[in-house]
Amino acid sequence: MKDEIFFRDKLEDEWEANEVYAILSECDKDFEPPLSERGSTVQKTWEKKSGDGVRNYFNEVAKQHTLLLKREKKIIAFLSFRSMEECEALKDYRDICYFTTLCIRKEYRGQGLALVLYQKAKEYVEESSRYTVMALRTWSTNKAQLHLMEKMDFHCETRLKNDRGEGIDTLYFVKEITGKGIRAYGYTIGNGKCGIRNTITDVPGVKVGHYTVRKGKNQTGVTVIIPCDGFVYERKPLAAVYALNGFGKTQGTVQIEELGVLETPIALTNTLNVGKAADGLVTFTEKECRKNGKELVSVNPVVGETNDSRINQITERVIEAEDVLFAIEHAEKNFKQGAVGAGRGTVCFGLKGGIGSASRILTFGGKEYTIGVLVQSNFGKTQDLTVAGVPVGRQICTKMQNSAKEDKGSIMVIVGTDLPLGERQLKRVLKRAAVGLIRTGSFMGHGSGDVFIGFTNANGIPDTKEEQFHMMKYFPENQLDKVFRLVAEAVEESILNSLTCAKAMPGRDGEIYHSLSEFL
Repeated sequence: MKDEIFFRDKLEDEWEANEVYAILSECDKDFEPPLSERGSTVQKTWEKKSGDGVRNYFNEVAKQHTLLLKREKKIIAFLSFRSMEECEALKDYRDICYFTTLCIRKEYRGQGLALVLYQKAKEYVEESSRYTVMALRTWSTNKAQLHLMEKMDFHCETRLKNDRGEGIDTLYFVKEITGKGIRAYGYTIGNGKCGIRNTITDVPGVKVGHYTVRKGKNQTGVTVIIPCDGFVYERKPLAAVYALNGFGKTQGTVQIEELGVLETPIALTNTLNVGKAADGLVTFTEKECRKNGKELVSVNPVVGETNDSRINQITERVIEAEDVLFAIEHAEKNFKQGAVGAGRGTVCFGLKGGIGSASRILTFGGKEYTIGVLVQSNFGKTQDLTVAGVPVGRQICTKMQNSAKEDKGSIMVIVGTDLPLGERQLKRVLKRAAVGLIRTGSFMGHGSGDVFIGFTNANGIPDTKEEQFHMMKYFPENQLDKVFRLVAEAVEESILNSLTCAKAMPGRDGEIYHSLSEFL
């Protein structure tokens, strides 16, 4: 029988309350200190408390929000959380969703239920406009929880040494809530299954970093996509490019066309900072070569761009090489979307554009592969905007005084995957990214540079001088329809996510570029 998950604002049903109490009693001694020795779920000290054992703890849990996981006729696990305006140990955060208790019956452990519950809670929290951060507390010897925090991309914000006894620290983990994607507004794009984050970083090895400039008339930045684990210059993952409309100033695409590999991370920025971003990639690669005992004599830095001059004073060219290095150094699995990095100053469909991302999971041969997309959106006429087949742009035009009358700007689309594809197959996949673009209302206007870059980190051409053949696996050509469909969905959702995650911003002329979220 299929597992069911129920959300409860508080435990009012007697049977459910009894089930939760039974699980708490069973798990009492699994905690450090045991639940029966605590006075509350947010107790500030670890001294033993008098009282009726687990009952005191349960009485608090019963008043909190709870996710109940039911299998057949039994509650087998639960996760409780509460709202906190602030927390003494997390002084830099407010409006916190604070996870207090996760318990799983012993006979059902090892089935991934903890991740299922946290993912469900994450969906609930991100759909709410109430919270800015998710947080929880655990102890340093709780290896299972620490592993789970790594998988969920929580980071340790505060560590209290020996707080629970000699050699046992208390750890506070947090995960900031980024802008809300299109799904939070009731729209589902396509039928494909998305990854755990629904971003390009669901692809194993892929990370994303930003550097954002927010200084008066300078509103721009850099976004960097790291395509794989390890040394990119040495691994050289297979890559392809496709220009749907070539009104663009990208760098590095000629060599990708010829050799079919990446030698650096991919940087995105504004049109007039392409060369300066390339300097940063060269500097980074030279440092990595020295670290790996290689001499660098040539490298192909890959930089994409869009023109953000409606919001940013683009001619001041404020991006420097060290900004690219900052973005690389701070690249991670969990990254912000919207008006950040290279998306800081972009405009899309006359609304505030930005960075958007999505992912889809393909099951093939009994194994799951990920197709991830990231966009820098800066194109389109307001009246053409379409959301999941609904022509919302026409409605928006009736509510906005200054809607975009022509298609200005561009879009950069980055497609990454761990599916074993060849560079020719990658180009075929990139061409289908146009389907997602069209579904949102683009007609690829004269001045819109629509440029796509794709890579797979499942295949590469390592940098070697040895006389040996290099063997690769390839996805069967006659099965590519599955990939085409999923990449189209992911591009469409990425664009819409860029629009909903971005908050309204003024342009250089004072015009306000609204967020799509204001109209949904």
